Amino acid sequence: MLKVAVVVPTVYSRPDYLAMSINSIQSQVGKFEIATVVVCPENKVSEVSAAMTGLLVLPETRDGGLAHKLSQALMSAAQESDYVAWLGDDDLLEPNAVESALEKFSADPNIVMTFGGCHYIDSKGKRLGTNHSGQWAATFLRFGPQLIPQPGSIMKSSAFLESGGLSDEFALAFDFDLFLKLQKIGKLSHLGRAVASFRWHPDSLSVKRRMVSALEASRVRLSHYNKFVMLFSWIWEPVVILSTWLAGKLVSLRARRQNAT
Repeated sequence: MLKVAVVVPTVYSRPDYLAMSINSIQSQVGKFEIATVVVCPENKVSEVSAAMTGLLVLPETRDGGLAHKLSQALMSAAQESDYVAWLGDDDLLEPNAVESALEKFSADPNIVMTFGGCHYIDSKGKRLGTNHSGQWAATFLRFGPQLIPQPGSIMKSSAFLESGGLSDEFALAFDFDLFLKLQKIGKLSHLGRAVASFRWHPDSLSVKRRMVSALEASRVRLSHYNKFVMLFSWIWEPVVILSTWLAGKLVSLRARRQNAT
């Protein structure tokens, strides 16, 4: 039976959200085995283990930043599974998301990662909108805004290991860098449906530091350009940065208006 490992990194400051995130993973059904691995600071392991009985709870590595800590956990999980993913401790998987991914993988051995649409929800779980990205998001990945949602994406473990994992060079856009590395190994395939929900609230790093995230995404793109493309990148990079920042601002505005009602 195929094994899918889902790593959930947490500092355990949002226990209610974490419980919902874990439940959305464990509710996945199909002809596969799913393993949930919670990774948290060493001083939180006992507390999380007591609250999340029956789960594997591991201490994060002491060195490196978020990308390094998460990458180490994913590397370990990938060595024990056929497929690997990670999910934020306040995000959710949609029902049958994993089954849809495995069906896609089985149809094409060249696929190294699947992804789908992603709902944006506020702190109370109310839907703000949906990222309706399609296969075109992978096509334009190298030159346009990063429109592939990380929540709900699932990778072949062998491809993740081959990619070298997440780069600690990036504090926020390390998933974008990973997607570009995976794209050099095989296909990134859209599932044709929403597979996750991303909780858009003030505590999210990518929400609070939207311009920082947009600028870092630009650095990721530049790091993957060849010398010829680099010569002309100044033409479109400012437009992509601004559009990325503006899109995030619009979702934040919608969230504030909805919470005010």
